[in-house]
Amino acid sequence: MRSNEWSLYARVVKLADTPDLGSGAARREGSSPSPSTFRSAHIGSDFRPKGGPICFAGGLVGLRPRNKSLPKYFLLFGGVRILNRSMRPVTFTLLLTLLLPIAHLSADKSEQSYRTWTSLSGSSVEAKLVKRTPNNSVTLKKKNGAVLHVDFQQLSHSDQSYLKKLSALEGRPERILFIGNSYTGQIKGKVTQMVAASVYKDCELSFVHPGGRTLKQHLENEKTMQRIREGGWDVVVLQDQSQTPAIFPEKFMDAAREIDRIIDRSGAETVFYETWGRRDGDKMNFERFPTYEKMQDALSHSYAKAARQYDAKIAPVGQAWAVLRKTSPELGTQLYRGDGSHPSAVGAYLAACVFYATLFDAEFSEVQFDSGLSDDQIKAIHAAVFEVIE
Repeated sequence: MRSNEWSLYARVVKLADTPDLGSGAARREGSSPSPSTFRSAHIGSDFRPKGGPICFAGGLVGLRPRNKSLPKYFLLFGGVRILNRSMRPVTFTLLLTLLLPIAHLSADKSEQSYRTWTSLSGSSVEAKLVKRTPNNSVTLKKKNGAVLHVDFQQLSHSDQSYLKKLSALEGRPERILFIGNSYTGQIKGKVTQMVAASVYKDCELSFVHPGGRTLKQHLENEKTMQRIREGGWDVVVLQDQSQTPAIFPEKFMDAAREIDRIIDRSGAETVFYETWGRRDGDKMNFERFPTYEKMQDALSHSYAKAARQYDAKIAPVGQAWAVLRKTSPELGTQLYRGDGSHPSAVGAYLAACVFYATLFDAEFSEVQFDSGLSDDQIKAIHAAVFEVIE
């Protein structure tokens, strides 16, 4: 075999485990890194260098000579041309050029965590937040390393507001996928408005809502299921066709179970969107559901059963709908559009309040946006939602 034949290989490493590549032990001819340090994957056999660049990102790249008398080179997070011993300074310069920007970015990120904190008396300090304890003690750390313990109530109102927002955002979903049909599509606007007007405005909302679609049909749609598997969602909301959970509870449960399994494997959480009964009962199935109440009871039972059996959350829109119909009968009839089925602006606002409370475990009444409703309507809806949200 010729002396200029090389084997190209790459090893994936953790930076914390990377050995000192400049040490004699690491560079000694014929030596190799400890198997316990690297996980390796051979990606080539013989390679004849022609002077072209070889680049790999995010790993340790090496050129290993077949002839043990030739040098071995490694490079982290970058590329290197085929070099001989006399070009080691070039290799070192290239390595520094590649790694220094990374170190600079890390330093910048660290600097950004410092901010100016101001007390009610007007004094201020440049520090970063270390922690806030349940007893309202705030721990700050200055750039010189000094640690300060401050009472939350002694901070300025703007700093108190800042800390409240941090607490609200902690552990809340950042990406939410809604899967349903027109009952989902027609609340989409109000849900999006409410989230955009809140501290969770950066949460990404996505909707899949073809008209009349059942969960079984969604399950059979590979594109939709792939969207769940690969979307990186925190929460997936499921809504079945408006009659199916009441008329065909077994079909609903079967489809819900299979989709919930896919959601679980993706790492997301399932939330069932409990819908409402038709305003005047189900005219297509009048013998079974002659009234709104009969249909609502059946829907609520099926959604509660699914949430219980599949260890999922439920957004009790249907229950809030029922409460409002009882407490404010006139406004309750305004929850529907003219067809007595789909949600009006009033119904969509009620649904948005329920989802906000369910998804973020937050106070929906504090979110202000132009809903198009009167103050009395908003007050009545809030009271109904408060009654069903735990």
